[in-house]
Amino acid sequence: MTITDAPRFAWRGLMLDVGRHFMPLADLYSFIDLLAMHKYNVFHLHLSEDQGWRMESKSHPRLHEVGSTRHQTRRPGAEDGDGTPHGGYYTQDQLRSLVSYAAQRGIEIVPELDFPGHVRAVLAAYPELSNNPGEGHTVADTFGIFDEVLNLSDEAMEFVFSVFTELLDVFPSRYIHAGGDEAPRTEWLASRAAAALAERRGLPDASHLQNWFTRQVRDWLAERGRVLVGWDEINDEGHLDGAVTMAWRGAGYGVEAARAGGEVVMVPTSHLYLDYYQSNDPDEPYSIGGHLPVEKVYAFDPLEGVPPEHSEKILGTQANVWTEYIPTMRRAQYHLFPRACAHAEVAWSDPAGRTWDEFTPRLIGHLERLDAVGVNYRPLGGLQPWQRGGTGAFERPAAHLGDADGQVGE
Repeated sequence: MTITDAPRFAWRGLMLDVGRHFMPLADLYSFIDLLAMHKYNVFHLHLSEDQGWRMESKSHPRLHEVGSTRHQTRRPGAEDGDGTPHGGYYTQDQLRSLVSYAAQRGIEIVPELDFPGHVRAVLAAYPELSNNPGEGHTVADTFGIFDEVLNLSDEAMEFVFSVFTELLDVFPSRYIHAGGDEAPRTEWLASRAAAALAERRGLPDASHLQNWFTRQVRDWLAERGRVLVGWDEINDEGHLDGAVTMAWRGAGYGVEAARAGGEVVMVPTSHLYLDYYQSNDPDEPYSIGGHLPVEKVYAFDPLEGVPPEHSEKILGTQANVWTEYIPTMRRAQYHLFPRACAHAEVAWSDPAGRTWDEFTPRLIGHLERLDAVGVNYRPLGGLQPWQRGGTGAFERPAAHLGDADGQVGE
């Protein structure tokens, strides 16, 4: 027979957060194999978080010596944690090997170092980069949005460019993710030094420091032939030209960025945050919240709402796996599959002629392949006994029951 086939989108990605919970290197190799199996071609590797820094730094070794380990893990709002240290990091040579392994399978690794927020691990290692250096910063042992941000002094900018120089030496990707999400202005607005810094840089006030920072990183990357990717907050103070927007708070942010002439990757929480609950079953293991069944993932269209004249600005789509409540790759597989199977088809195929009813028998046949390679996927008919939350640490809280769209709390 003759098969004629081609992908609908150039960017067909999965993101794995190894900052909240470190995943051993061998797990990343197996993750790449599963990406290749589903015709994904982008592995977005989220390498830094409040809860851990995951890449060896030769210019700032305390990042991995101090910032890679937290003393315990604690549920948000809980007084006590598990009392067990958690950590780990990848050497630069390990990451280079991973890049080569992925490239051999047609996959580009897009690395992310998240600035200027989500930096508790950075400040634990280098408190002088803080807006309040005398406060005794520690790697965060719980999850959420923290007020701590980089002070964006000249010294902080030298630090950022230094670690990005190392990142570029390891990762040849044209696209470099610089984060930019969930960076409260609280510390900057309370800081006399930040106010003086903003005035010196010609900004209206300290609330504009993030926009200034992101433009500096964008230009620095462009000078080196790279393109900045950022979460959609990079456009909150006006569209950021020359950058790729990852629209996560809603597809509408991607539509607006495309209308403004920017390139976009669609990753909305409504359809593509695979750390959300897969069903309303009370036995689903404890997760961040939300309700995202596989049928809803399959129904997503990255071009919905995008004017035809701007559709070429949509590079593609990506599903994200955040690991606050996903401590192992086995749990990650449970959250990924079969939802990633559905998203892989959304990323590859035109929606014309596709329906859930037509897809289901093909998906059932494909799950036999996942069985053959030992993937811990969630069966379409319900959880396996060992996948249930039970009554222990992974019990689903009563507050997380119900049919909610998006996050319903931690």
